[in-house]
Amino acid sequence: MKSKDIIIKTLVCVMVLIGGYNASLYAQSEELTITTFYPSPYGIYRVVKLEPSDAIGGAGGGCAAIERGEIQYNSTDNTLLLCDGSTWVELGGEEGDYLWQYTGGAGGPIVNRRSSDVNVTSNLNVPGTLTAGTVNAGTVNAPTVNATTVNATTVNTTDVNAAGTVTANTVIANLLHSNGDITANGSVRACGADIAEPIPAAMGIEAGDVVRIDPEKINEVVKTSVPYDVSVAGIISTKPGVELGQEWKKEGTQLLALAGNVPCKVTTSNGVIQPGDLLTTSSKPGYAMKFTLLDYSQAQDMNKLKAMMKENEQRRLSIIGRALEPLKEGDGKIHVLVTK
Repeated sequence: MKSKDIIIKTLVCVMVLIGGYNASLYAQSEELTITTFYPSPYGIYRVVKLEPSDAIGGAGGGCAAIERGEIQYNSTDNTLLLCDGSTWVELGGEEGDYLWQYTGGAGGPIVNRRSSDVNVTSNLNVPGTLTAGTVNAGTVNAPTVNATTVNATTVNTTDVNAAGTVTANTVIANLLHSNGDITANGSVRACGADIAEPIPAAMGIEAGDVVRIDPEKINEVVKTSVPYDVSVAGIISTKPGVELGQEWKKEGTQLLALAGNVPCKVTTSNGVIQPGDLLTTSSKPGYAMKFTLLDYSQAQDMNKLKAMMKENEQRRLSIIGRALEPLKEGDGKIHVLVTK
Protein backbone atom coordinates (compact mmCIF):
# COMPACT_ATOMS: atom_id res chain seq x y z
CA MET A 1 0.00 0.00 0.00
CA LYS A 2 1.36 3.39 -0.87
CA SER A 3 2.03 5.74 2.04
CA LYS A 4 0.30 9.08 2.26
CA ASP A 5 1.35 12.16 4.27
CA ILE A 6 -1.32 14.39 5.76
CA ILE A 7 -0.31 17.78 7.25
CA ILE A 8 -2.75 19.41 9.68
CA LYS A 9 -2.04 22.90 11.08
CA THR A 10 -4.89 23.18 13.58
CA LEU A 11 -6.38 21.15 16.44
CA VAL A 12 -7.23 17.71 15.09
CA CYS A 13 -9.34 14.80 16.24
CA VAL A 14 -8.75 11.62 14.23
CA MET A 15 -11.15 8.70 14.71
CA VAL A 16 -9.78 5.34 13.63
CA LEU A 17 -10.86 1.72 13.78
CA ILE A 18 -8.28 -0.65 15.32
CA GLY A 19 -9.08 -4.35 15.45
CA GLY A 20 -12.81 -3.64 15.52
CA TYR A 21 -12.67 -1.06 18.33
CA ASN A 22 -12.97 2.66 18.12
CA ALA A 23 -10.05 4.78 19.35
CA SER A 24 -9.82 8.56 19.43
CA LEU A 25 -6.45 10.21 18.87
CA TYR A 26 -6.24 13.82 19.95
CA ALA A 27 -3.37 16.10 19.11
CA GLN A 28 -2.83 19.80 19.26
CA SER A 29 0.14 21.09 17.40
CA GLU A 30 1.04 23.87 15.11
CA GLU A 31 1.86 21.23 12.53
CA LEU A 32 1.10 17.50 12.81
CA THR A 33 2.23 15.01 10.18
CA ILE A 34 0.56 11.59 10.03
CA THR A 35 2.01 8.98 7.69
CA THR A 36 -0.43 6.12 7.04
CA PHE A 37 0.83 2.79 5.75
CA TYR A 38 -2.22 0.94 6.99
CA PRO A 39 -5.62 1.98 8.27
CA SER A 40 -3.88 2.69 11.64
CA PRO A 41 -2.10 6.08 11.82
CA TYR A 42 1.47 6.39 13.07
CA GLY A 43 2.95 9.49 14.71
CA ILE A 44 3.55 11.31 18.01
CA TYR A 45 0.48 12.62 19.83
CA ARG A 46 -0.01 14.67 22.99
CA VAL A 47 -3.03 12.60 24.10
CA VAL A 48 -4.09 9.11 23.11
CA LYS A 49 -7.51 7.99 24.32
CA LEU A 50 -8.99 4.50 24.04
CA GLU A 51 -12.74 4.13 23.92
CA PRO A 52 -13.95 1.96 26.85
CA SER A 53 -14.73 -1.62 25.87
CA ASP A 54 -15.43 -4.84 27.74
CA ALA A 55 -15.76 -6.98 24.64
CA ILE A 56 -12.38 -8.67 25.14
CA GLY A 57 -13.57 -10.30 28.37
CA GLY A 58 -10.89 -9.10 30.78
CA ALA A 59 -7.45 -10.41 31.75
CA GLY A 60 -6.70 -14.02 30.92
CA GLY A 61 -8.81 -13.98 27.82
CA GLY A 62 -7.29 -15.16 24.60
CA CYS A 63 -5.92 -12.91 21.90
CA ALA A 64 -4.47 -13.60 18.48
CA ALA A 65 -0.79 -13.55 17.60
CA ILE A 66 -1.52 -10.78 15.11
CA GLU A 67 -2.82 -8.65 18.03
CA ARG A 68 0.46 -8.87 19.96
CA GLY A 69 1.43 -5.46 21.34
CA GLU A 70 -2.10 -4.04 21.18
CA ILE A 71 -3.48 -2.26 24.27
CA GLN A 72 -7.19 -2.29 25.08
CA TYR A 73 -9.12 -0.44 27.79
CA ASN A 74 -11.46 -2.77 29.69
CA SER A 75 -14.26 -0.66 31.15
CA THR A 76 -15.62 -3.52 33.27
CA ASP A 77 -12.86 -3.31 35.92
CA ASN A 78 -11.16 -0.13 34.67
CA THR A 79 -7.90 -1.78 33.58
CA LEU A 80 -5.53 -1.61 30.65
CA LEU A 81 -4.83 -4.92 28.93
CA LEU A 82 -1.86 -5.82 26.73
CA CYS A 83 -1.89 -8.70 24.27
CA ASP A 84 1.28 -10.79 24.63
CA GLY A 85 0.50 -12.81 21.52
CA SER A 86 -1.84 -15.29 23.14
CA THR A 87 -3.36 -13.79 26.32
CA TRP A 88 -4.59 -10.38 27.49
CA VAL A 89 -2.38 -9.28 30.43
CA GLU A 90 -3.35 -6.54 32.89
CA LEU A 91 -1.17 -3.42 32.95
CA GLY A 92 -2.96 -1.33 35.57
CA GLY A 93 -6.19 0.16 36.84
CA GLU A 94 -8.10 0.79 40.04
CA GLU A 95 -9.46 -2.65 40.94
CA GLY A 96 -8.68 -6.30 40.39
CA ASP A 97 -5.59 -8.49 40.47
CA TYR A 98 -3.46 -6.31 38.21
CA LEU A 99 0.25 -5.66 38.41
CA TRP A 100 0.38 -2.00 39.43
CA GLN A 101 -1.89 0.53 41.10
CA TYR A 102 -1.29 4.28 41.25
CA THR A 103 -3.48 6.21 43.71
CA GLY A 104 -3.57 9.46 45.61
CA GLY A 105 -2.82 11.82 42.75
CA ALA A 106 0.54 13.56 42.64
CA GLY A 107 2.91 11.86 45.07
CA GLY A 108 0.52 8.97 45.68
CA PRO A 109 1.78 5.43 46.16
CA ILE A 110 2.67 2.98 43.44
CA VAL A 111 1.89 -0.54 44.66
CA ASN A 112 2.69 -3.94 43.23
CA ARG A 113 -0.57 -5.62 44.20
CA ARG A 114 0.71 -9.13 43.60
CA SER A 115 3.76 -8.52 45.84
CA SER A 116 5.94 -10.09 43.20
CA ASP A 117 9.38 -9.01 42.03
CA VAL A 118 10.39 -5.68 40.53
CA ASN A 119 13.39 -5.83 38.20
CA VAL A 120 14.74 -2.58 36.81
CA THR A 121 17.95 -2.42 34.79
CA SER A 122 18.70 1.21 35.68
CA ASN A 123 17.13 3.52 38.29
CA LEU A 124 13.70 3.30 39.93
CA ASN A 125 12.04 6.60 40.90
CA VAL A 126 8.72 6.41 42.74
CA PRO A 127 6.86 9.55 43.95
CA GLY A 128 5.07 7.69 46.74
CA THR A 129 5.31 4.28 48.41
CA LEU A 130 6.97 1.32 46.68
CA THR A 131 5.57 -2.04 47.78
CA ALA A 132 6.85 -5.26 46.21
CA GLY A 133 8.30 -8.69 46.85
CA THR A 134 11.89 -8.26 45.67
CA VAL A 135 13.26 -4.99 44.30
CA ASN A 136 16.27 -5.22 41.98
CA ALA A 137 17.43 -1.88 40.62
CA GLY A 138 20.41 0.39 40.14
CA THR A 139 19.18 3.21 42.39
CA VAL A 140 15.88 3.16 44.32
CA ASN A 141 14.41 6.61 45.07
CA ALA A 142 11.19 6.46 47.08
CA PRO A 143 9.87 8.04 50.32
CA THR A 144 8.98 4.56 51.62
CA VAL A 145 10.16 1.14 50.45
CA ASN A 146 8.22 -1.93 51.62
CA ALA A 147 9.72 -5.13 50.27
CA THR A 148 10.85 -8.62 51.19
CA THR A 149 14.29 -8.11 49.64
CA VAL A 150 15.95 -4.97 48.30
CA ASN A 151 18.99 -5.31 46.02
CA ALA A 152 20.31 -1.97 44.81
CA THR A 153 23.47 0.07 44.52
CA THR A 154 21.89 3.04 46.33
CA VAL A 155 18.63 3.33 48.29
CA ASN A 156 17.38 6.88 48.94
CA THR A 157 14.33 6.80 51.17
CA THR A 158 12.78 7.86 54.46
CA ASP A 159 11.76 4.39 55.63
CA VAL A 160 12.89 0.93 54.54
CA ASN A 161 10.76 -1.97 55.76
CA ALA A 162 12.18 -5.30 54.65
CA ALA A 163 11.13 -8.75 55.84
CA GLY A 164 14.14 -10.32 54.20
CA THR A 165 17.51 -8.95 53.12
CA VAL A 166 18.67 -5.42 52.30
CA THR A 167 21.79 -5.43 50.09
CA ALA A 168 23.16 -2.06 49.01
CA ASN A 169 26.35 -0.05 48.71
CA THR A 170 24.59 3.00 50.16
CA VAL A 171 21.38 3.28 52.21
CA ILE A 172 20.14 6.79 53.01
CA ALA A 173 17.12 6.53 55.31
CA ASN A 174 15.63 7.88 58.53
CA LEU A 175 14.49 4.36 59.42
CA LEU A 176 15.86 1.04 58.22
CA HIS A 177 13.78 -1.86 59.52
CA SER A 178 14.54 -5.44 58.53
CA ASN A 179 13.32 -8.74 59.93
CA GLY A 180 16.14 -10.47 58.07
CA ASP A 181 19.76 -9.66 57.26
CA ILE A 182 21.29 -6.32 56.28
CA THR A 183 24.30 -6.76 53.99
CA ALA A 184 26.46 -3.79 53.02
CA ASN A 185 29.23 -3.99 50.43
CA GLY A 186 30.43 -0.61 51.68
CA SER A 187 30.29 1.17 55.05
CA VAL A 188 27.38 1.67 57.45
CA ARG A 189 27.57 5.26 58.69
CA ALA A 190 25.60 6.72 61.60
CA CYS A 191 25.40 10.19 63.15
CA GLY A 192 26.22 8.88 66.61
CA ALA A 193 29.66 7.58 67.58
CA ASP A 194 28.84 4.85 70.10
CA ILE A 195 27.04 1.53 70.47
CA ALA A 196 24.43 1.35 73.22
CA GLU A 197 21.88 -1.04 74.67
CA PRO A 198 18.76 -0.34 76.75
CA ILE A 199 18.75 -0.95 80.49
CA PRO A 200 16.19 -0.16 83.22
CA ALA A 201 17.31 2.95 85.11
CA ALA A 202 16.32 4.76 88.30
CA MET A 203 14.38 8.03 88.14
CA GLY A 204 16.42 11.15 87.40
CA ILE A 205 19.10 9.48 85.29
CA GLU A 206 19.89 11.30 82.04
CA ALA A 207 22.34 11.29 79.15
CA GLY A 208 25.97 11.70 80.25
CA ASP A 209 25.43 10.28 83.74
CA VAL A 210 27.85 7.67 85.12
CA VAL A 211 25.86 4.75 86.54
CA ARG A 212 26.45 1.63 88.62
CA ILE A 213 24.59 -1.65 89.09
CA ASP A 214 21.82 -1.25 91.68
CA PRO A 215 22.52 -3.87 94.41
CA GLU A 216 18.92 -3.78 95.59
CA LYS A 217 17.22 -4.43 92.22
CA ILE A 218 17.61 -6.86 89.34
CA ASN A 219 19.00 -5.55 86.05
CA GLU A 220 18.79 -1.85 86.92
CA VAL A 221 21.27 1.00 87.30
CA VAL A 222 21.56 4.04 89.55
CA LYS A 223 23.93 7.03 89.60
CA THR A 224 27.37 6.45 91.02
CA SER A 225 28.26 8.36 94.19
CA VAL A 226 31.41 6.63 95.51
CA PRO A 227 34.99 7.16 94.22
CA TYR A 228 36.50 4.14 92.46
CA ASP A 229 33.23 2.18 92.47
CA VAL A 230 33.93 -1.35 91.16
CA SER A 231 30.22 -1.83 90.44
CA VAL A 232 30.27 0.90 87.81
CA ALA A 233 28.29 -0.02 84.67
CA GLY A 234 29.27 2.85 82.39
CA ILE A 235 27.93 6.05 80.84
CA ILE A 236 24.40 6.80 79.65
CA SER A 237 24.52 7.46 75.90
CA THR A 238 23.37 10.77 74.40
CA LYS A 239 22.82 9.85 70.72
CA PRO A 240 24.14 6.39 69.89
CA GLY A 241 24.98 5.41 66.35
CA VAL A 242 23.83 1.83 66.93
CA GLU A 243 21.06 0.86 69.35
CA LEU A 244 20.79 -2.80 70.32
CA GLY A 245 17.46 -4.36 71.29
CA GLN A 246 14.00 -2.84 71.60
CA GLU A 247 13.72 -2.35 75.38
CA TRP A 248 14.77 1.32 75.13
CA LYS A 249 11.28 2.13 73.87
CA LYS A 250 9.86 1.12 77.24
CA GLU A 251 9.31 3.67 79.98
CA GLY A 252 12.00 3.71 82.66
CA THR A 253 14.88 2.62 80.45
CA GLN A 254 18.05 4.41 79.31
CA LEU A 255 20.66 3.60 76.68
CA LEU A 256 23.96 2.47 78.20
CA ALA A 257 27.06 3.07 76.05
CA LEU A 258 28.97 -0.16 75.43
CA ALA A 259 31.73 1.19 73.18
CA GLY A 260 32.71 4.28 71.26
CA ASN A 261 32.81 8.03 71.80
CA VAL A 262 30.20 9.37 74.21
CA PRO A 263 29.62 12.65 76.15
CA CYS A 264 30.16 12.22 79.90
CA LYS A 265 29.69 14.38 83.00
CA VAL A 266 33.04 14.98 84.73
CA THR A 267 34.47 16.85 87.70
CA THR A 268 38.00 18.03 88.54
CA SER A 269 37.69 17.01 92.20
CA ASN A 270 40.70 14.68 91.73
CA GLY A 271 42.72 17.00 89.51
CA VAL A 272 42.76 18.63 86.10
CA ILE A 273 41.59 16.31 83.32
CA GLN A 274 43.73 16.13 80.19
CA PRO A 275 43.06 14.25 76.93
CA GLY A 276 44.20 10.67 77.40
CA ASP A 277 43.57 10.56 81.17
CA LEU A 278 41.75 7.52 82.50
CA LEU A 279 38.45 8.28 84.26
CA THR A 280 36.66 6.66 87.18
CA THR A 281 33.68 7.36 89.42
CA SER A 282 33.62 10.26 91.89
CA SER A 283 31.75 11.26 95.04
CA LYS A 284 29.59 13.61 92.96
CA PRO A 285 26.51 11.60 91.86
CA GLY A 286 26.65 10.68 88.17
CA TYR A 287 30.06 12.32 87.55
CA ALA A 288 33.43 10.88 86.59
CA MET A 289 36.83 12.12 87.79
CA LYS A 290 40.48 11.62 86.91
CA PHE A 291 41.77 8.14 87.73
CA THR A 292 44.91 7.93 89.90
CA LEU A 293 46.79 5.19 91.77
CA LEU A 294 48.32 5.24 95.24
CA ASP A 295 52.07 5.97 95.33
CA TYR A 296 53.89 2.91 96.67
CA SER A 297 56.84 5.07 97.74
CA GLN A 298 54.64 6.40 100.50
CA ALA A 299 54.31 2.98 102.15
CA GLN A 300 55.95 2.94 105.57
CA ASP A 301 56.08 -0.85 105.98
CA MET A 302 55.27 -4.10 104.18
CA ASN A 303 51.71 -4.30 105.51
CA LYS A 304 51.04 -0.78 104.27
CA LEU A 305 52.49 -1.64 100.88
CA LYS A 306 50.31 -4.73 100.59
CA ALA A 307 47.23 -2.70 101.47
CA MET A 308 48.12 -0.06 98.87
CA MET A 309 48.69 -2.72 96.20
CA LYS A 310 45.30 -4.26 96.94
CA GLU A 311 43.64 -0.84 96.78
CA ASN A 312 45.22 -0.09 93.42
CA GLU A 313 44.00 -3.40 92.02
CA GLN A 314 40.48 -2.53 93.13
CA ARG A 315 40.75 0.95 91.62
CA ARG A 316 41.68 -0.50 88.22
CA LEU A 317 38.32 -2.28 88.18
CA SER A 318 36.53 1.08 88.29
CA ILE A 319 37.92 2.60 85.06
CA ILE A 320 35.10 3.66 82.74
CA GLY A 321 36.94 5.32 79.86
CA ARG A 322 39.61 7.67 78.58
CA ALA A 323 39.18 11.45 78.26
CA LEU A 324 39.18 12.85 74.72
CA GLU A 325 38.89 16.47 75.86
CA PRO A 326 40.33 18.53 78.74
CA LEU A 327 38.59 20.07 81.75
CA LYS A 328 40.71 22.47 83.77
CA GLU A 329 38.35 23.37 86.59
CA GLY A 330 34.93 22.61 88.07
CA ASP A 331 32.26 20.41 86.55
CA GLY A 332 31.43 19.90 82.89
CA LYS A 333 30.81 17.48 80.11
CA ILE A 334 33.47 16.09 77.78
CA HIS A 335 33.74 13.34 75.19
CA VAL A 336 35.03 10.06 76.56
CA LEU A 337 36.20 6.93 74.78
CA VAL A 338 34.46 4.05 76.53
CA THR A 339 36.94 1.33 77.49
CA LYS A 340 35.10 -0.64 80.17
